[in-house]
Amino acid sequence: MEMTFAKQSIAIAHYPVMGNVLSLSPENVDCWISTEIETERFSFLWTIKNFSTFPTVKEIRSPPFKRRNKCAHKWRLKVIPRHKVGDKEYLSVFLILVSDGDAGKEVPSQKNRKLGIKTRFQISLIDADGRIFKQAGGPMMSGNEFSAESPSWGYYRLILAADLLTPLRRVLDGDCLRIHCCIWVDGVLKHTSGLGGAEKDMSPDEISLRHLKSLSEDMESAFNSPTFADVTLTTNDANFFLHKTVLAARSRVFKAMFSHTMVESTVNIVKITDFEEETVKSMLEYIYSGRTSVECEKAPDLLRISEKYELIALKEECERVIASNLTIENAAEVLVLAHFHNAVKLKAKAIEFIKRNKEKLRSSDAFIQMAQAHGGVFLELYMSQ
Repeated sequence: MEMTFAKQSIAIAHYPVMGNVLSLSPENVDCWISTEIETERFSFLWTIKNFSTFPTVKEIRSPPFKRRNKCAHKWRLKVIPRHKVGDKEYLSVFLILVSDGDAGKEVPSQKNRKLGIKTRFQISLIDADGRIFKQAGGPMMSGNEFSAESPSWGYYRLILAADLLTPLRRVLDGDCLRIHCCIWVDGVLKHTSGLGGAEKDMSPDEISLRHLKSLSEDMESAFNSPTFADVTLTTNDANFFLHKTVLAARSRVFKAMFSHTMVESTVNIVKITDFEEETVKSMLEYIYSGRTSVECEKAPDLLRISEKYELIALKEECERVIASNLTIENAAEVLVLAHFHNAVKLKAKAIEFIKRNKEKLRSSDAFIQMAQAHGGVFLELYMSQ
């Protein structure tokens, strides 16, 4: 899950004219203003097992879900296995707003209800090969107002019930129906402004950096987008819709994975279960855009995953962040981390720190216990003194 932005730019300037066409960009105006609506975007994957046993059930409701680690609105999905319209039966899928995350109030209550929440959403059925079989809605749809009076929106005729259960269509994966829901909740207007290139001459290096930033933003917009995605990466908690070409270009591990007759290259599903969702998401953000937030507390896990998938620059940034936050309490742990994950620069920094603070560390129980548990790691340290 990530923040995305819908942008609308306003240029204020003397406009250079090329023929009968105005050339408008930040590089050739005196100043610029960018207006954007901040949009909270997140996704949810719901797997209904033994689906063929459900047709007699009137409706199925998912447990409530919301964006992790955020005070966000709480949602659920509702499925009607056989919704009769005329002489045909359809699978119906609806998105329901359970509670307002800002107020923590249950939406169905009419008392003290708030204004509606402007939301766009996309419902996708994922087939047995991990591809999108049927899709409705999306980021370009007109937003729906979810409120106490209208807490539910969806699709009555998403797919014919008979088509869903036809084995040749391979919609069900081992009798499991997988529904992916992506939600965009519109936020508030934000304005930013700056000087244009006509007012401020830019050096070649500045121009190059601007172009690289634009490239990074364009690539970031493709991250976790179902559009043109040809591989699904799954963790214990989430699904990411990705592109093999991007993954292979950035990581030799992914390139080898897709170049040989490995299971990932045939079923188009990559499973990563040894790292948390946030760690995997940060790695993928880096793969797509060349940037991600490397915070001190998550840097060790990012270092581990960047080494596993051979992302050298990300690994070096993790080493730098960890090294700048060395303390008496974590020095031994950092040394062990650097040793087992081939972080040469971090290991050198950790050894230097330990030598400089050896008197304090001798009285540290945590340091002594770590040294006893990993004697081979600390042997190099003692030999160098």
